[in-house]
This record gives sequence, structure tokens and C-alpha cells, in this order.
Amino acid sequence: APLVFTADEGILEIGDYYAGGIIFSLDASGQHGLVAAPIDAPAGVMSWIDALNYAAAYVNDGYSDWVLPTYTQLVEMAPHALTLGLSTLCVWDNSALVTECLYHSSSGIDATYDYMYFMGYAYPNIYPVAYGPGKTRPIRAF
Repeated sequence: APLVFTADEGILEIGDYYAGGIIFSLDASGQHGLVAAPIDAPAGVMSWIDALNYAAAYVNDGYSDWVLPTYTQLVEMAPHALTLGLSTLCVWDNSALVTECLYHSSSGIDATYDYMYFMGYAYPNIYPVAYGPGKTRPIRAF
């Protein structure tokens, strides 16, 4: 479960629960940024098309403008993986279990595959990978 702190007295920080999700990015004003949904899609790993549809239909705390993050936004989320409760206890070992640490992005390669980010332990992803099933964590701007 993510470590969640609720925003206090109008001062927003990375890790605060705000606007339906957990803040992982703030602009220079500290009043606008991006939040990630509090949990991964409950269906577990899914195809890219299913991930896009899930994010578009996701509603939390009355907010319905969620999207799948871009690859760059996934990279931005990575340093806050533990705060966000993202799956990080994986090692790239070419097993089927690796999908537990691959997250879908909205950045498509073709009609079937997207650029995915591996949130695994001790193996930060440097290049995008094309793969099938992966996890889904919608985001929204505030």
C-alpha cells in the first residue's frame, strides 16, 4: 500500500493525497501538477488496449479525467515508486513474473504495443520496451 499523506493547509508536496490521487509532480508554483491513482488497476496485468480503456473509464473521488501516463511521465513517477506503492520488488530475469513490474504508457509503438517502463529493483529502465501485458496506473493533472 502506498504511503499517503493528505495535503495540509494548502501546502502541496510530493506524496500528498490530493485531487483524487497521490502527487508525484509539482510545477514551480507548487499548486499544479500530476497525481497518480492510489492503486494499480485491480485486474492486474492487462493488454495495452485494455489499459487505455481502463484509464479512460477510471473515476476516483469524483474525478473522471484520468489518462494513461506517457512514457516520460512514467519515468517521472519512478523516483517516487515506493511512495506511490508501485510494484518495485522485481529483478529483470526474463520470466513471466517480470510483467508485475512493467507499467503501460500512452506512448504507442503500433496498434498493439506501447512503450512500457520497468519499475524493478536495482534495474532502472533506461530504454522503453515493447511487451504485451503490464500493469496500469492512471494519472490526472490538477
